[in-house]
Amino acid sequence: MAIADYDKIIALSPQASDILIERGKVKLKKGDAKAALSDFNQYIILNPQSEKGYVQGGYALTAQVKYKESLASFDKALAINPKSPAALLGRAMNYANQNEHYKALLDLEQAVALNHQDPDIYYQRGIVRMARKDYIGAIIDFNETINLSPQFMAAYQQRAKAEIAVEDYVSAIEDLNEVSRLSPQYADAYYERGLSRMTIKDYKNAIVDFSKAIQKKRTNENGVLPTRHVAYLSAQAPKRHRRPQRNAAHRPPKYRCLSIARQRIYGATRIQQSF
Repeated sequence: MAIADYDKIIALSPQASDILIERGKVKLKKGDAKAALSDFNQYIILNPQSEKGYVQGGYALTAQVKYKESLASFDKALAINPKSPAALLGRAMNYANQNEHYKALLDLEQAVALNHQDPDIYYQRGIVRMARKDYIGAIIDFNETINLSPQFMAAYQQRAKAEIAVEDYVSAIEDLNEVSRLSPQYADAYYERGLSRMTIKDYKNAIVDFSKAIQKKRTNENGVLPTRHVAYLSAQAPKRHRRPQRNAAHRPPKYRCLSIARQRIYGATRIQQSF
């Protein structure tokens, strides 16, 4: 339902507290965290013994980068219901945002034990394990995420990153194929797949991916790019032995690497090292 629909229900029944939660979730999804928090606080007034308002309030505060207040909200939720997977997940995300990955992992272990059917919990644990450089553990978590939610695009992307970290480039390419299928406009999928293909010496397809990465980057921004990058992003693939341009210093780091990679593939004899 749209926010206006929730407004009508609340106007007719001000005590319909669950509608406040649902309306707040919609507001939060639309990026209006302050308005969402207001709804969650109203819910807390009507239901002070329910953890729901504190959990959702914690998410709204996290969205505003108010980690201290967010942590307090999740703690209140867990004081009411220590077995709330949503509160444990939220607090874990809060810890992870502050690089307290060990604490985050402890909360996520509890959350998985309480609810082993929630793909978001496995996904977040995979993210935390990636941060701790436990790439095999991360792959296992992303596997479970995908088993529970086959359309979870971010899980394929993160699993590919973990596979690249353990040098399993063939599996990474398969996952990035799925990312590009689920989100065709996502430029980074083509870029990362191009790097993986280059590593296994599939140069022809790597060139195609790098070209798509440039094209999709342009499409995503509707053709409006910083002037200093337009020439490069619009350029055609360099010819064999073409001397690289000297103005590469202003290129974004990722696309700077892309330029080097493409020239290597085409057999460039020299690559400027001035950047």
